[in-house]
Amino acid sequence: MPVDLPRGRLANQGLTGMVGAQLVNRVETLRNARMSSISVERNVTPMKLDVMNVDCWPERKTEVSQQARDFDVTEQVYILAGELHVTPEGGETLVLKRGDLAYISAGTRCVWEVVKPLREHYLSQ
Repeated sequence: MPVDLPRGRLANQGLTGMVGAQLVNRVETLRNARMSSISVERNVTPMKLDVMNVDCWPERKTEVSQQARDFDVTEQVYILAGELHVTPEGGETLVLKRGDLAYISAGTRCVWEVVKPLREHYLSQ
């Protein structure tokens, strides 16, 4: 059954019919994945931290614990000390340590396990 594709760029590039529909479905899948995701940047340069004003972000300390977290807003986290294991719903565990910068998208559900007392800067948007 043919899919009615939006007019514009896809149609102008000849992406119609089944190929166009597959492309639209893939874009939707990627868009939805981004709505619930965690990415980690390791070895962040001091210059990048300065540009982002990480030192001005609020600081949070958390003792060893485990909790389920639902992120209603996007949050960035820079680990100052400790170790955090984050397991997104349906995903693999990410280990965050000193110097790691994590981006957590709004809509993400995960288990937040602090395995060594944690100090972090965070910014909620």
